Amino acid sequence: VDSSHVLYTMGLLHGIALAIDLFTNVGDKILVPSPTYRPFRELCLRSDRIMHDYELGYRSGEFYLDRERFDAMASESKMILFCSPHNPSGLVFSRDDLKFVLETAKKYDIPVVSDEIHADLVHTGVEHLPMGKANENIGAKCITYLAPSKTFNVAGEHSAIAIFSDAEMEKTFKKKQSALWLTSPGFLIGELTQVAYQDGLD
Repeated sequence: VDSSHVLYTMGLLHGIALAIDLFTNVGDKILVPSPTYRPFRELCLRSDRIMHDYELGYRSGEFYLDRERFDAMASESKMILFCSPHNPSGLVFSRDDLKFVLETAKKYDIPVVSDEIHADLVHTGVEHLPMGKANENIGAKCITYLAPSKTFNVAGEHSAIAIFSDAEMEKTFKKKQSALWLTSPGFLIGELTQVAYQDGLD
């Protein structure tokens, strides 16, 4: 990843909240696949947005992405707040599913905010594909969030990494970060993140 498109945020939820504030308006619908991590619902409510509750399909004990319903709900939404791998269902979305989500977002000109905090914790034999990687030949507006907190059990440090596919969104985000004095992580979390990913066990 080009490091010029990577930003630290105070924490994953801080970064998502800032994206909601910057790239949607009061009263807008945000498409959120459910069952849902409770803070996602709270982020929408506390920002005076509407959580557009998209229920994942469920059959034979497994969740899946119902594309027809997803498209219909995306057409009424101003943002897609995604979670991949999905929390709490554990669903690891396929390359085709991610491409569909991104192509749908591009069709309706809405951004995808993808929480990938559980990316390192998929089961053996299952591959996680980052949303930003899936987006390389699609060009949707996309922010991918990563963090060491789940993988290395350092959630108390409240740090996340945001990777942008859209230069204008990145510019807007960075400007607001600066205005809020949230432009760099503390020394400890910066060092901890680097050591964890470079020297942690596979």
